[in-house]
Amino acid sequence: MDIEKIAELLQNLSPVTIRPQLCSKVITPKSTCTNCQNICPVNSITFTSIGLKADQCISCGLCIEACPNHVFRLNESKLLGISTKETPTLIITCSLLHQKLEKRNQGYVTQISCFGEFYPELLVYLLTSNSRILLIHDPDNCKNCLAKSLEEKVNINQYAHIFNIDFTSKLQVINNLDDLKPYIGTPEIQPAHDRRSFFKSIFNGSKNMSKQILDSALSRQNSNKKDKVQPLKRYYLLEALKKQENLELSALLPYPQLNINTCNFCGACSKLCPTKAIEIIQEDEKKVITFTPNLCTHCHVCSDVCFFQGLSWGQNITVGDFLDKTPLLLASAAQKTCENCEQEYYDLNDKNNLCFLCRPVQDVF
Repeated sequence: MDIEKIAELLQNLSPVTIRPQLCSKVITPKSTCTNCQNICPVNSITFTSIGLKADQCISCGLCIEACPNHVFRLNESKLLGISTKETPTLIITCSLLHQKLEKRNQGYVTQISCFGEFYPELLVYLLTSNSRILLIHDPDNCKNCLAKSLEEKVNINQYAHIFNIDFTSKLQVINNLDDLKPYIGTPEIQPAHDRRSFFKSIFNGSKNMSKQILDSALSRQNSNKKDKVQPLKRYYLLEALKKQENLELSALLPYPQLNINTCNFCGACSKLCPTKAIEIIQEDEKKVITFTPNLCTHCHVCSDVCFFQGLSWGQNITVGDFLDKTPLLLASAAQKTCENCEQEYYDLNDKNNLCFLCRPVQDVF
């Protein structure tokens, strides 16, 4: 049996993984999200009556960063599979440039499909797991795919104040293959995740962070529809934060807080939230709404389906709230009885003792 040949086939089989059950447009037709369609350079993504389609995909990965719910995945397993605390310098390039490298140097360079698949949380996790990352890049190869320069795409300075790390010195873009020569063959270079090791990791199982993350986040996606999944992007950031000491818990993350202004506790938002970031809990004769920041993907499903448009996004959350597993209390309301129809109801801002069905229209909206 040709192990390397089989590994190559496995690597090239369906390079882009699509999880349509996480797509906001599949979850509800009320979703206003079209991020993936807007950014796709070849217009390959369409929504049909049966779900999500991606025909003629070129594996640029731009949809991965654009999608809040992480519907699309490409080479993350490969990158996470070689990312450990002991990893020195990691060299990464796209498939086109990898072919231009000398055969003897290819074993030092990790090949991914395209730099378009990088997004901030993954880069932060990789940079906190490696001493340094070198990206071999040719601007001419990327000008037809990337909507912005690679330097702009991998700019994660918005996280620098949180980690107290000079990400600029740890992440270097190399535009000339000759500039790579001083690094090749040195002890500090992390060997690439080659075909043989890729094949072995499939059949022998992996003990690295890739397995831990994917197992915890994806193991339930094929079970019943009520199951929720871990948002991988924020999970990577959560794991990176856990490694840091002396964190400033009051520092702000680039994620907004959810606010509730009007609510009748119908439960639509909690039932459709793909990650269970929002929950409505019955407590005796009271209902409460909780929000878990590190589970929220900011996909807007909750605000899109709210009949009263009572949800909004406020100021950014703090590192402390993000790390705290205790859900935040957003709203609560005691059970009431409508004076008109005598039906029980819950209302966040009740002033007239009438349920929503019995109120004048002008008092509802």
